[in-house]
Amino acid sequence: MDPEQAKEAWLKWKHARTEPWLKAAGEICLKLAADDPFGPADFINEHIPEAARFGIWRNLFHAMDFQSTSEVLNTLPLHRDTTNHASHVARNWIQSDPKACLAWLDQDLPQLSREEATDFLRTSYTFTGHLKPDLQKRIAAFNQASNPNTRDYLARLVLSTKTSDKEARIEFLDGLAETMPDLYRERTAAANSPVQKIYADPQGFARSLDA
Repeated sequence: MDPEQAKEAWLKWKHARTEPWLKAAGEICLKLAADDPFGPADFINEHIPEAARFGIWRNLFHAMDFQSTSEVLNTLPLHRDTTNHASHVARNWIQSDPKACLAWLDQDLPQLSREEATDFLRTSYTFTGHLKPDLQKRIAAFNQASNPNTRDYLARLVLSTKTSDKEARIEFLDGLAETMPDLYRERTAAANSPVQKIYADPQGFARSLDA
């Protein structure tokens, strides 16, 4: 069915605001976004309850490339859901197209408040099909970044990357001692906390309590 015809039929739905109603709306939006990522915007803003709008967009993002997703995210109201998804995009896009992703991060991160930036930096959002973390690609992107907020985000991303190359991550952290001393002190303090010592050597920690 043509998306415009589907919209007309959907608008006449008697049992509105039910799960099937929202699912049908999502299918219509998918068709509207086929040629233009902004195609569903008016339909969503005019007919979908505010609380359900990002859920519709989130499903659409799975069918979009990162460039289109980033452009749409830039137009949506800023809240925890959009921040979460933006962080997911950055974590994956920085590995597939670091130049384009860095341009997006340099444009958007400076506009976030301290609280919003903290949410973005610390979010770990994963979806089916996300790229396997690549420590070296993330380090390379960090070395290319110049914006302070972008560098802070990428440094935290590198340090949170699960990898078997522990030495490379330690070397990266040591390199922050001069370039990003606040983050260096924050991460080394966390690494030396009692909780981390328990995880690293539970028997040794128990012996230290008996000494």
